[in-house]
Amino acid sequence: MVCAAVGGCSTVERARRAQGEKGEALPYGERTVTPEEAGVEAGAVLALAQAVEVSLAFHPAMVQAEQSLEQAEIAVHQAGASARPSASTQVGFNRSRSRRLESGWSWRSSKSLSASLSLSWMIYDFGATKSGVKRAVAAYTAAGANYRNAGVQRIAQVRQAYFTVAQQEALRGVKEEALRQSQLLLEQAELKLDIGTGKKYDVTKARVECSAAEYDLVLTSNAVATARVALNQQLGFAESVAFVLNPDVTLSDPPETFEELMAIAATNQPALVVAAAMAEAASFAVDQAVASLYPNLSLSGSASYTILPEPRSVSLGFGGNIVQSLFSGWRKTDDVDHSVAQLRSARAQLALAEQQAAGDIATMLANLQTARAARAISTKQLQQAKENLDLVSEQFSVGNSSILDRTAALVSYTSALANDVNAQYSLEIAKAKMYALLGME
Repeated sequence: MVCAAVGGCSTVERARRAQGEKGEALPYGERTVTPEEAGVEAGAVLALAQAVEVSLAFHPAMVQAEQSLEQAEIAVHQAGASARPSASTQVGFNRSRSRRLESGWSWRSSKSLSASLSLSWMIYDFGATKSGVKRAVAAYTAAGANYRNAGVQRIAQVRQAYFTVAQQEALRGVKEEALRQSQLLLEQAELKLDIGTGKKYDVTKARVECSAAEYDLVLTSNAVATARVALNQQLGFAESVAFVLNPDVTLSDPPETFEELMAIAATNQPALVVAAAMAEAASFAVDQAVASLYPNLSLSGSASYTILPEPRSVSLGFGGNIVQSLFSGWRKTDDVDHSVAQLRSARAQLALAEQQAAGDIATMLANLQTARAARAISTKQLQQAKENLDLVSEQFSVGNSSILDRTAALVSYTSALANDVNAQYSLEIAKAKMYALLGME
């Protein structure tokens, strides 16, 4: 009955239900999901877009950001509480015994039973509550930007982890090709030795190259496994699943000029939105601190019903109050000065965020331009190295080049192939980082 009177039954029910959620009953993100629950199957192709969707839906970091946003929303509602009427009720029972000297010592007992209802409503406080609400709304805006930033960063981290796995798997392919070429060279050297046109040194050299290629392949396979673990963590999994990636996926190119990039970041980068919102909140905090120097005007009413002692009685009351603090040890004036200092600090933080964004974007733009140039150069070098390897291989098979020439050509080719792979995925990772800086998905 009391619970219903204060309108808290549903709230308590929600709270107890949240407390009681355990194990599989916990929502996704509040517990670690399995790949099967997220729709990721072993052996199936995991597209980059699907990987992003899985991380946004199931990663605990998104749940934390969502709950921070909800707390900020609740704070907005709480900030206006003092401007809304409040009511309280009280039921009291008291029994007492006293000893008095009246024609000798005697005990007397008394009982009292009463019920009361009190109402109060603050009707004017010189804008203190209104400023507090505006301050909370600005903080809510900042929390919203933080929530969006969590999503932007989640997307960027998944993309980088995805491209890193694809890069390492492509490099493993390079090492496998290098091993295949080394084995082919060993076969050719052994065949030449068998027919009397080769040298023992060529066979030994080829075997050494095969061993080195096998060792490189082991190292690269380990790098693949490590990269896959990191990607699984970004997806929100605590276990590995052997999905297949799409190695040919690419991101669209962001704008190429600094001015275009800064124009996007000015309205879209979460860090700048947060800094601007916090500066606005600090300004409203000044208004709130100044308003607290002035009096509060409130209305109040009460009703009580006394059952015991007899005779029963009813009391009604109504009134208004003006409360003005005359002196509080300079606490309120210090609050004003403190809020002004926080405002100046918040403005400085906004300026710093703008400078940081400009520096980060300029640096990433240079990195992106370098990555594009490196990709073009690596593709050209790979074509040249492949042509050289084919030529030297033909000459070696007919005895017109040495095994050293053949080994050097193979090393040059595999190195160019690895450089091309690294350049390819370095460009995609640079794009992902630029999108994160701009606050774009």
